[in-house]
Parts: sequence; C-alpha cells; structure tokens
Amino acid sequence: MKVFISIWIYGKGLKIEEISEVLNIDYTYKYKEGDIFISNRPNGEKIQYKEDCWIGGIESQNNETVEDCIERFIKILLPSTDYINGLSKKFNIIINVSTYSDSEQNNVHFSNNILQIISKMGASLDCTTAFLKVFYDGNYDTINSTKN
Repeated sequence: MKVFISIWIYGKGLKIEEISEVLNIDYTYKYKEGDIFISNRPNGEKIQYKEDCWIGGIESQNNETVEDCIERFIKILLPSTDYINGLSKKFNIIINVSTYSDSEQNNVHFSNNILQIISKMGASLDCTTAFLKVFYDGNYDTINSTKN
C-alpha cells in the first residue's frame, strides 16, 4: 500500500514562502490567484484560479503503515500547531490522507491524540482510498510510469 499525506492551505492572500519557511516543508504544489491551469479535458479548457493554494506533504516509506505515516507527518507539523491554527482563522486548511491499496480491505485509524492535534490546528480531515487493482492491476509502479 502507498500512502500520501499532505496539508492543503488555500484562500486569498497566502504568503507561500512564509508558509514553507515556518512549516519547514517544501511545497509539492502551489498556485496563486490568477494563475492559469489547462485541464486534461479533450478541449484543453483553461481554468483561472480564484485563490491561492499551498500543498506540502510526504509519502509512505518502504512498508510503513498508514498510522505510522500519519504520525510521522503530524510530528513534522507539531511545532507549527499555533501558526497553522492562526492561518485557519483566515484560510481553509485540510489534512489529506490518500491511500492506494493492493487489496480490497483497507482501514485508516486515527488515534485520539492525532485527532486532537488536527483539531487544535483548526484543520479539516479528508481521506481518500483507491483500490489499485481496478485501475492499475494492483501495481503502484504502473501509476508512476503513466505520469512520464
């Protein structure tokens, strides 16, 4: 199973570089209000972003469990809890957990401690699970090769 965990901060007026510096995480994706995105749709529709967005995160290592990956990411964010909470007063903040499983059974467990920390940050929590066999014959490496 592969796990990606990220924090999404979005709204008008984000200070992208400040967020990276304070959280001590490089963004994995960002955009500013007014930037243009060309969609994957056949017509190549152009979409202009109406707000700013900063996304930073990690992925699971080797055979790391979902819970261990979540805990590792929260430990990275923990020193910045008050800063994140301050941002949550003006911007939307989501902790996103995405799992890509090789089997049909997939559970994501959040300890009470982790949920309390996320709540103290003022963040929402989103979870996405995909069963890889349906899309890529259960092979995460196939996903990566389709991106190239």
